[in-house]
Amino acid sequence: MLNIVSDTRPGYGENEDVFMVQWHPKSPELLLVAIADGQGGQPGAKVAAQQACRLILQAAADSRPWSLLWTQKWERLLGRTDRALRTDADAGFTTLIAFAVKRNRLFGAACGDSALMAVTARDVQVLTKGQMKNPPVGSGRAAAFGFKFPLAPPWTILAMTDGVWKFAGWDQIREKAIEVRDPQAMIESIRGAAIRSAGSLQDDFTLLVIREDGKQKAD
Repeated sequence: MLNIVSDTRPGYGENEDVFMVQWHPKSPELLLVAIADGQGGQPGAKVAAQQACRLILQAAADSRPWSLLWTQKWERLLGRTDRALRTDADAGFTTLIAFAVKRNRLFGAACGDSALMAVTARDVQVLTKGQMKNPPVGSGRAAAFGFKFPLAPPWTILAMTDGVWKFAGWDQIREKAIEVRDPQAMIESIRGAAIRSAGSLQDDFTLLVIREDGKQKAD
């Protein structure tokens, strides 16, 4: 049974982080997720993040469910989103992570410096470790980095923008993700670590936690 909890807060000024979560309309067990961080200091950053999440999840929802269980599909969808933003006069640049989860399998693609961590009883992996920060989504030249991961329950997925990992630190995030079972308490602990490191939130903070506890739904 999935437990999905999120928190998004501004650092200084407008919060230019965006995330979206939805179920595939033709496959109620297929979860679709996107998270983006508009490039600060540039015009159209918030619009770019909003449009990136909206466009890629709409394209995923319009796709056949089985096709989303391939990294190549997500790479193509991210490339299509990048090119669409390039022609949008109101949109600037953004990071983007988008992925699907179904039956303990995860497939997706990313570009930028937002991050995705998967935690199981056997392993802890930053799935976006090999992504390229530049060129960004919206440039028309973004390089999509595909990833996949088997999720042995119980498992936890943490999707975050750089305001989380840069200030909380990977050691603290990994520790909290392993030791704290409750997703809301996990987010609060990680946010607290980010605040302690700098005295306040120095950047937009967006963290989405998806946890599968391995328990079956009651009939």
